[in-house]
Amino acid sequence: MTEGTGRKRLCRLFSVKRAAAAVTAALCIVAAPSCSTIDMSTEALMSPPRPTKQQEEIRLALTEALGTEEFDLRTPRTGGSAVAYNDLYGSPVFEATVLYSLKSSPDETRVHVLSRNADEEWATVCDFAPPEGGTVERLEFAYIEPTGYAQIVLGTSLYSGRGSALSVWSLDTGKPESVWSSSYRQIVCEDMDGDDMDEIITFNSISDGTGAAVTGTAVDMIGYSTADSCVKIKSSVLLDVYFTAWLQVMTGKLDTGSMAVFLDGRTGTDTYATEVVAVISGTLVKIFGTGCPTRNIAVTCRDINGDGSPEVPVQEIMTGYADAAASDRLPRIDWSSCGIAGLTARSVSAVNMKWGYILEIPERLVGEVTVLSEEEDDAWTICMWDSDKQSTSRKVLAVRSFISREWEEKKELYPEQTVFARQGNVCYTVEFYRKDMISEEELKKLFTAI
Repeated sequence: MTEGTGRKRLCRLFSVKRAAAAVTAALCIVAAPSCSTIDMSTEALMSPPRPTKQQEEIRLALTEALGTEEFDLRTPRTGGSAVAYNDLYGSPVFEATVLYSLKSSPDETRVHVLSRNADEEWATVCDFAPPEGGTVERLEFAYIEPTGYAQIVLGTSLYSGRGSALSVWSLDTGKPESVWSSSYRQIVCEDMDGDDMDEIITFNSISDGTGAAVTGTAVDMIGYSTADSCVKIKSSVLLDVYFTAWLQVMTGKLDTGSMAVFLDGRTGTDTYATEVVAVISGTLVKIFGTGCPTRNIAVTCRDINGDGSPEVPVQEIMTGYADAAASDRLPRIDWSSCGIAGLTARSVSAVNMKWGYILEIPERLVGEVTVLSEEEDDAWTICMWDSDKQSTSRKVLAVRSFISREWEEKKELYPEQTVFARQGNVCYTVEFYRKDMISEEELKKLFTAI
């Protein structure tokens, strides 16, 4: 095991132990009242949650270091916490990275790093501000250098409001050193080439040179070069598609085993697309060339079968709808695995975006059944399809959707319907006509709430 790998595993183990400790503490409170006294008074219920002992220690240490209480902790816009922990330069305990802004400069987010000293007190390691940005949008840690310690990855919004800036900071010497900076629209941070060090992949819009039109997306893979002993761009590729809005960015494996980034986004008013960029032999490769899959529903890539390889949604026309007007067609989604040779359909489904679910069609019934959408009843009915007569025949089952409160009020009107799934405040009911074709147990496997 390399030192970098050991550090990564230690970091992950540390996170797991922290999560397990939190769960154990919660169970202690719930299962054994003697462990802790819970104040259920009205005053306690109305007051904001109290910080933990460690959070309070961090705030006090920051107050002492800054010499003022006139600051606010800043949570990254993309989520997470204002305080994060990781091994930044090999001390016996993880350092605390704190995001904050002075009340006198609320538009500038600063970074303060604390570490436990010999007296088990938090002491300042360093304090700095990203030079090109104001508000921190994201805070991550990467093992991008071969030090065995993590580096701080910051994404910040530019003061001008025109884009975002990426900066990577090393604290290997105990002092903040910027090892990389560039612009970005999206970031992926992961070991993409299996070298036990992380790469950062950035996505940026490219224009026609005049700034009048955006013509595509530039993708760069940033990582450590052993030959040059520095962080640099290791590979680049240009995508023809430009996303006016991002729906999802996820990593996973192609069906050939290579790591890839799966990008879903809006390309027009009612059009969406998927791009896949793989890392093959250390080089970025765009899988679809100039013909990436497009669709008119906002469904995104997902690992349908749980094998670690996301499937790409490819839109087709549902059986029986080929001659219908375009506005009346029900789309069919072929979930397709992705490889160097392109896409291979693995499963077929209908996607109900209004009520948020995927209804997979059993492989043995693909082409033999279709789905009727009865919008007035919020029902989808699977029916047999007679290809000779070009019409539906026997019903197999009907799925209806209800707001939970509405179902409680109306369930007596639907004695033939039974609830088989719930998602948030929505419940899904089913009426079976042919359990010999699709059983209740199989339906639960075919149905996915999204």
